[in-house]
Amino acid sequence: MTPALSALLLLVPVLALALLLLQPGLAEWLEATDAAPLAIDGLYAKDDRIFADRFRKLAVEWWQQPDPLGHSQVDLGPGTLLARPILVAGLATGAGVGLEEEVWARESLRLGAGSLARALVSDGSIHLARDCKVQRWIHGDTEVTLGERCQVSARITAGERILLSAGCLSQLVSAPSIEWQSPRRPMSMEIPSHARRWLRRRRIPETGSNWRISRQETTGGTVFVNGDLILDAEADIDFPLVVRGNLYIRRGALIAGDLKAHGNMVVEGSTVVGNLCCSGNLLVGEGSWVQGCLRGDSLVWLGDEVVVGRPERPEAVVGNRILLAGTGTVHGRLRALAGWVEVES
Repeated sequence: MTPALSALLLLVPVLALALLLLQPGLAEWLEATDAAPLAIDGLYAKDDRIFADRFRKLAVEWWQQPDPLGHSQVDLGPGTLLARPILVAGLATGAGVGLEEEVWARESLRLGAGSLARALVSDGSIHLARDCKVQRWIHGDTEVTLGERCQVSARITAGERILLSAGCLSQLVSAPSIEWQSPRRPMSMEIPSHARRWLRRRRIPETGSNWRISRQETTGGTVFVNGDLILDAEADIDFPLVVRGNLYIRRGALIAGDLKAHGNMVVEGSTVVGNLCCSGNLLVGEGSWVQGCLRGDSLVWLGDEVVVGRPERPEAVVGNRILLAGTGTVHGRLRALAGWVEVES
C-alpha cells in the first residue's frame, strides 16, 4: 500500500467525524429562513383585458363595412351555428348555440344553456346560462354573470362585477368585485397537540430544543418561529411573522402584519391586515376578512362570507388551484397557476 493511499484511508474517517460534529450547525444553516413574501404573479397591476382590447382594436374597422346582421339587436334560435366574427348592437341566443369566432356586442350579450363560444366581449353586460363553454376569454365592461357549471378556458374579466355560480371553472378571474354562490362547506381545522400559542402583548410560550423564536432586526423586525404556531383572539401581532411550520389563526383574531408559513396556513373567522402566503395549502374560513394578497403554493380555499381586499384597493389571490365555497367576495384577481379557479358544486 502506497503512503498516499494510506493517508487517504486515514483521512476518510476524520472527514466523516468532522461532518458528524458539524451536522447540527449545517442543518440550522440550511434551514428555511426566507422572510420575503412568496411571489404573487402580477398582483392587480397587469391589465387582464388585453385580449378583449386587442380584438376591439382589430374589429373597429369592421363596423364601417356592411354586415348581413346590420349591427343591430340579434336573436339566434336554438342550435344555430355561426362560423365568423359577429359584431352586433346586442345578442341573445337560445340553447345549444355555437359561435366559432369572436363576438362583440355594443350592448348586452346573453347565451342560452349549453352554448359554445370562442370569445365574448361586450360594452355592457354578459350573461351565460348554465353549462355554457367559452374556449378562450370573456370580457364585459359592466357585469359578467355565469350560470351553473359554465367553463371559460382562459380568463373572465369585467369592469365592475363578476358573479360565478356553482360548478364554474376558469384559470383567471379579474374584476373590482368577484362574487360567488355555491353550497356552504364547513372548514376542517385540525390543530396538532404540539402546536404552541402566541400570547397577548408579545408574550411568547416557552422555547425548547425543537421550538424557538428569534427576531432579526436586519429583516425589518421580522420574527421567525420554529414549529407549528397558533394565533387566537388574544394574539398581539403587528410585525412580519415567518413560521417554519404550520400556522393556525383561530376565530376572532385580529392580526396586523404580513404572515408567512413554510407549511400550511389555516384562517378561521378572523381579520388580517396584511398579506398571507404559505408553501402548502391556504384555507380561509367563514367570516374572514383579509385586506392583503393571498398566496398558497398548493391549494387556496375560500369559504363562506370571506372577503378579500376592498373596492378601493383590489388585491390578488394566487394558488396552483383555487376553490370557492358558500358565498364570498374578492376585490381584485383570482389566478390558478396549474389548475382551475373553481366554485364548488
